[in-house]
Amino acid sequence: MRPHPLGVLPEGNRYLVSPEAAAASARARLEGLGAFAALPDATLMRLLSGGDEDDGVGAEALASLSLVSRVFRAFACHEDLWKAEVLRRDGGAFVFRGASWRETYRHGAEASRRGDERRDVSSRRVEPEILARDASSVRKNAAATENATENTPPRIFSDALYSRHLAAHRPLDPAWLEKETIPVLECASSAASEEDSREDSRRLRDAFVSEYEARGEPVILRGACAKWAATNADMTKSPWSLDALRARIANKNATFSVGGYPVTLDAWAAYCDACAPSDEKKGGVGPVDDAPLYLFDKSFVETAPEIFGSGSPVGFEPPAIVCGDDEKDDLFALLSLKTKNALHANDDASSDAQSSSRPDHRWFIHGPARSGSSFHVDPNGTSAWNAVVFGAKRWILFAPDGAPPPGVHPSLDGATVAQPVTLVEWYAGFYEHAYEYADLEETSGDESDDDERLEDGAEPSDGAERSREKGSRVKNREKYSVREGTCRAGDVLFVPSGWWHAALNLTETAAVTQNFCSPRTAPRTLRFLKRAAAAGKTPNPGLAADLVSGLESRDKRGSLYADFLEALRKHRPEVLRAKEVRRVLGEDGPKTKTGEEAEADEAEADEAPGGNPEASDCLSIRAKRPRASPLTRSGRESPPPKKKEKPPAGTNALAGLFAAETAGAESASFAFGF
Repeated sequence: MRPHPLGVLPEGNRYLVSPEAAAASARARLEGLGAFAALPDATLMRLLSGGDEDDGVGAEALASLSLVSRVFRAFACHEDLWKAEVLRRDGGAFVFRGASWRETYRHGAEASRRGDERRDVSSRRVEPEILARDASSVRKNAAATENATENTPPRIFSDALYSRHLAAHRPLDPAWLEKETIPVLECASSAASEEDSREDSRRLRDAFVSEYEARGEPVILRGACAKWAATNADMTKSPWSLDALRARIANKNATFSVGGYPVTLDAWAAYCDACAPSDEKKGGVGPVDDAPLYLFDKSFVETAPEIFGSGSPVGFEPPAIVCGDDEKDDLFALLSLKTKNALHANDDASSDAQSSSRPDHRWFIHGPARSGSSFHVDPNGTSAWNAVVFGAKRWILFAPDGAPPPGVHPSLDGATVAQPVTLVEWYAGFYEHAYEYADLEETSGDESDDDERLEDGAEPSDGAERSREKGSRVKNREKYSVREGTCRAGDVLFVPSGWWHAALNLTETAAVTQNFCSPRTAPRTLRFLKRAAAAGKTPNPGLAADLVSGLESRDKRGSLYADFLEALRKHRPEVLRAKEVRRVLGEDGPKTKTGEEAEADEAEADEAPGGNPEASDCLSIRAKRPRASPLTRSGRESPPPKKKEKPPAGTNALAGLFAAETAGAESASFAFGF
């Protein structure tokens, strides 16, 4: 890993130099920062950036501060500050130039002075002379740092300044990538006839539903989207590569959401080129970002139907093994059906009614190596599938019956989640804690929690036995339940409701993901929406809308529970008759039962001939024992949240606030929504 271009070193290195050199460094900081030397480095960085409240000191002030002293230059040239300035000035119209965000800002300022109204991004490649000059400057500064002598200026020791450089340039530890504990279901078919192929599909579908979805277990469906026209292990041959997309898209000015900004494919391609890995040992500058930007677009089908639409020769279809008949199995699709019927019934419907009642549910994802999504739980109690078209995506998941991932801390009111800025930082600082004492508490396939969910007297299938043996959970004292695996082109990951998960792209990667609610997972989704709706009856009536996500209108978010129930009653009433759903809705006998009574009811149903036919499409996900709230150790209900400032529209607070359960709780499963 190359040295920091401005000579910054970790704070701990101060103890590796002579006392005279350490004293010279402290003296240089005091003289170089003046009155600001009284502030810790992290506080000074927050002051320059503006924190969460304002826009910081601005580009002009940063440029001036960089001339004050060598130490102040290290602060004022921090890439996060200039990245924020570029996005603040240009928004999605930014065009990445050179080898840094500071260079990008300078090129944009020069273009503005020349009066260029539209910067040319038709060429994907960055100008060679600019890249060569910037790379030369970086190498020169790095070499000066590496070959420092007693006559060079004092070193700068600062963790706050060095952490970004470390996260961007440190190689990924092979130990982070070696575990493959997510079960794998092979979906490739070698059937000779069409009838045999259909039989294979039915068998795989049944295995997925019974062994994974109904149990709330993740699984990699190997090759489940391998037949998509867009899927190709060679990125350059995929019709969804950036070069191919730019050639195929009809509207060359169409934009996709990148970090919340509308960005054209030309501008996005220029950024991804700059982020492409380069050999630092041969003079490359390496990555430009510790947390690369990420294309995550929910309107991709509407933006480019000629590419992503169902009628496109290079389009996609939801994997049949997960979704089956999409209209029948994805219950949230009923909300779209409800909207269509309303429009047919009233041609003069208001603009609000014309917007879909279904929350955002599918996204096109693209990002360079080391980009990805931080730890989260899928919204509204839904499950999800994620299909990799090309590239490689590393997954790590934590089960909802354990603690949140180490280093990830939801706030008590559920409004925020504190975690490291980048996944590389999380892996470096917290990954090993997920496996402490694992060698003492590793579970075998025969002892897994899944066995407790089998019906009395039932024997697991051979496939289920093998998958549990391969994907057995490893738990430590913190009760972490961890699964890891890598998805490559053609693979689909199923993420069950309530699981914390994060994804790290190992190479430039494209994927499609979709959230859904099936009859098997309906109890979890309804439980989440019911608790969110109940929150609206607290002293903070707007909280229900903040807990639900995926709808622009606050009114629609607040009424999603009622709308979903109405759609189920009208189109799928059998779902509401399932035992677990009735229990969630409070329609199955007394509203409050002791844990023993609930277990007795379930045992009765299991012993009855044929079990409970009404629950065949909505399997009960049972709790092993009553569980206290993750927010209160006493097991009592959490007090109502204090009134606080509303989050921005389109976000939602963590629903863990409503996970408190007493002895009469319906299930140990709940979801945090974002």
